[in-house]
Amino acid sequence: MMSRSAHHSGLLNAFRRAAQLLGGMFAVALLAVSPARTEVIVFTAQLSAAAEVPTNPSTARGTAEVRLDASRGLSWVIEFSGLTGPLRVAHFHGPASATTNAGILVPITLAGGSSPLVGSTTLTEQQVQEVLAGRWYINLHTANYPGGEIRGQVIRK
Repeated sequence: MMSRSAHHSGLLNAFRRAAQLLGGMFAVALLAVSPARTEVIVFTAQLSAAAEVPTNPSTARGTAEVRLDASRGLSWVIEFSGLTGPLRVAHFHGPASATTNAGILVPITLAGGSSPLVGSTTLTEQQVQEVLAGRWYINLHTANYPGGEIRGQVIRK
């Protein structure tokens, strides 16, 4: 015969194993149905006049690092030099390929108009999908090039 404490100990161990098994199954089920992104996805953009549509003769250049986090937060650091005049406005545009133009989606705060431009915003789920698909670009505008002096497609690093 099994003692009462041995019997309780055996039952307790059985319950623990069941709880671990069910807990593991619950965690797997949550992962299977959860569409949440847990990592930060990094994108880059190389800005130049050659990327403008149509192109222009400016020799200005720029680079951007763009980050998309799990809560649909988009943040950026854009560095640039050599513009033909003061930066007037800057935007994210899309959705568009590298060879087409599109409307303004997110204005970029200039903070004095000097490099670097740093900012962040929260995107809609549709905008997230467009960024992930490489359908956004950054455009920096000056008085000499009001349609955009330098541009760069935002692509996954």
